[in-house]
Amino acid sequence: RVMHGLMAQSSFNFSHQQAGKLVMLSDANALKAAASQVAFQAEHGCEQTVLGIDACLEIEPALATARQRWLGGVYTASEEVADCPGFCRALVDE
Repeated sequence: RVMHGLMAQSSFNFSHQQAGKLVMLSDANALKAAASQVAFQAEHGCEQTVLGIDACLEIEPALATARQRWLGGVYTASEEVADCPGFCRALVDE
Protein backbone atom coordinates (compact mmCIF):
# COMPACT_ATOMS: atom_id res chain seq x y z
CA ARG A 1 0.00 0.00 0.00
CA VAL A 2 2.80 2.38 0.86
CA MET A 3 4.57 1.59 -2.40
CA HIS A 4 1.40 2.12 -4.43
CA GLY A 5 0.85 5.49 -2.74
CA LEU A 6 4.41 6.52 -3.47
CA MET A 7 4.08 5.42 -7.09
CA ALA A 8 0.89 7.48 -7.44
CA GLN A 9 2.75 10.57 -6.23
CA SER A 10 5.87 10.08 -8.35
CA SER A 11 6.50 9.90 -12.06
CA PHE A 12 9.76 7.96 -12.18
CA ASN A 13 10.04 4.60 -13.89
CA PHE A 14 11.72 1.71 -12.11
CA SER A 15 10.33 -1.16 -14.18
CA HIS A 16 7.63 -2.02 -11.66
CA GLN A 17 5.21 -4.77 -12.60
CA GLN A 18 2.82 -7.17 -10.95
CA ALA A 19 4.29 -10.43 -12.19
CA GLY A 20 3.03 -13.01 -9.72
CA LYS A 21 5.18 -15.66 -8.08
CA LEU A 22 5.02 -19.43 -8.39
CA VAL A 23 6.91 -21.49 -5.81
CA MET A 24 7.25 -25.10 -6.93
CA LEU A 25 7.30 -27.96 -4.44
CA SER A 26 8.58 -31.48 -5.03
CA ASP A 27 7.82 -33.14 -1.71
CA ALA A 28 4.41 -34.16 -0.33
CA ASN A 29 5.30 -32.96 3.16
CA ALA A 30 6.42 -29.59 1.80
CA LEU A 31 3.17 -29.25 -0.15
CA LYS A 32 1.15 -30.08 2.96
CA ALA A 33 3.13 -27.58 5.04
CA ALA A 34 2.68 -24.94 2.35
CA ALA A 35 -1.09 -25.51 2.37
CA SER A 36 -1.12 -24.94 6.15
CA GLN A 37 0.94 -21.77 5.76
CA VAL A 38 -1.32 -20.47 2.98
CA ALA A 39 -4.38 -21.06 5.20
CA PHE A 40 -2.73 -19.24 8.11
CA GLN A 41 -1.70 -16.30 5.94
CA ALA A 42 -5.20 -16.08 4.44
CA GLU A 43 -6.49 -15.31 7.94
CA HIS A 44 -4.25 -12.21 7.81
CA GLY A 45 -5.25 -10.99 4.36
CA CYS A 46 -2.75 -12.75 2.10
CA GLU A 47 -4.10 -14.17 -1.13
CA GLN A 48 -2.25 -17.28 -2.25
CA THR A 49 -3.34 -20.49 -3.90
CA VAL A 50 -2.03 -24.04 -3.54
CA LEU A 51 -2.02 -25.62 -7.00
CA GLY A 52 -1.55 -29.07 -8.46
CA ILE A 53 1.04 -29.62 -11.15
CA ASP A 54 -1.40 -29.14 -14.06
CA ALA A 55 -2.43 -25.69 -12.82
CA CYS A 56 1.22 -24.78 -12.25
CA LEU A 57 2.03 -25.74 -15.84
CA GLU A 58 -0.81 -23.52 -17.08
CA ILE A 59 0.89 -20.59 -15.34
CA GLU A 60 4.41 -21.56 -16.40
CA PRO A 61 4.46 -23.94 -19.37
CA ALA A 62 8.28 -23.98 -19.45
CA LEU A 63 8.21 -26.25 -16.39
CA ALA A 64 6.65 -29.05 -18.43
CA THR A 65 10.05 -30.54 -19.32
CA ALA A 66 10.69 -31.11 -15.61
CA ARG A 67 7.11 -32.08 -14.73
CA GLN A 68 8.17 -35.30 -12.97
CA ARG A 69 10.15 -33.28 -10.39
CA TRP A 70 7.14 -31.37 -9.05
CA LEU A 71 3.98 -32.20 -7.10
CA GLY A 72 2.50 -28.72 -7.14
CA GLY A 73 3.14 -25.21 -5.99
CA VAL A 74 1.98 -22.05 -4.31
CA TYR A 75 0.96 -19.14 -6.52
CA THR A 76 0.76 -15.54 -5.36
CA ALA A 77 -0.75 -13.45 -8.15
CA SER A 78 -0.18 -10.17 -6.28
CA GLU A 79 3.62 -10.45 -6.11
CA GLU A 80 5.38 -7.45 -7.61
CA VAL A 81 8.87 -6.91 -8.98
CA ALA A 82 10.92 -3.86 -9.86
CA ASP A 83 14.41 -2.52 -10.45
CA CYS A 84 15.28 -1.85 -6.79
CA PRO A 85 18.55 0.04 -7.43
CA GLY A 86 16.72 2.11 -10.07
CA PHE A 87 14.00 2.88 -7.56
CA CYS A 88 16.55 4.07 -4.99
CA ARG A 89 18.35 6.24 -7.55
CA ALA A 90 15.03 7.77 -8.61
CA LEU A 91 14.15 8.55 -4.99
CA VAL A 92 17.46 10.36 -4.52
CA ASP A 93 16.97 12.30 -7.75
CA GLU A 94 13.33 13.22 -7.04
